[in-house]
Amino acid sequence: MAQDVVVDEIELPGPVAFVLGGGGSLGAGQVGMLRALAERSITPDLVVGTSVGSVNGALLALDPEHAPARLEAIWHRMTRAKVFPGGPLAQLRTLRQHRNHLFRTPGWPRSSRPSSKASTTSRI
Repeated sequence: MAQDVVVDEIELPGPVAFVLGGGGSLGAGQVGMLRALAERSITPDLVVGTSVGSVNGALLALDPEHAPARLEAIWHRMTRAKVFPGGPLAQLRTLRQHRNHLFRTPGWPRSSRPSSKASTTSRI
């Protein structure tokens, strides 16, 4: 039998920043954290993130009120194949051919793709 839980609102000094880290499946865990903060009426003044955290953070910044529910729906439909298309053999083949990436990026114009001959160091 479900019981109603009373959630206290928390007042924090501002500004409040949400910092969302990267790490693949951690993005799904961030949804629970965002929901818990929203239930306590804690909203961000600033959102920053890396990798998957930047994806979640972008939706949060766009629509803070509905972001937890929207992100939950997105993460429930997420599969490994959607994130890492082609399977391991195709990834290895791409790496062997291009030497600098695992996944093909057909939507990028050829001129903006990273070059395997591009320098990765710079001098000041």
